[in-house]
Amino acid sequence: MTTEIIDPIWHIRDVIKYTGWCKKTIDNMIEDGRMIKPEFLKGAKKIRAWYRSTIIEWFKRTQANPDLQK
Repeated sequence: MTTEIIDPIWHIRDVIKYTGWCKKTIDNMIEDGRMIKPEFLKGAKKIRAWYRSTIIEWFKRTQANPDLQK
């Protein structure tokens, strides 16, 4: 029987580390509703799902609006 390792709360600094985005960008995305506030997520599966959906959403938006790719 395997035990799933539950990650600690996903902090904003982890998002910065894994995405390379600055805190201001992340704060703006949270404020605009483009990103769920990461502090509310616990567990690796939720984090992966959140991260993946955020990246996909960001990609779609940047494809539709090249000005966001800065």
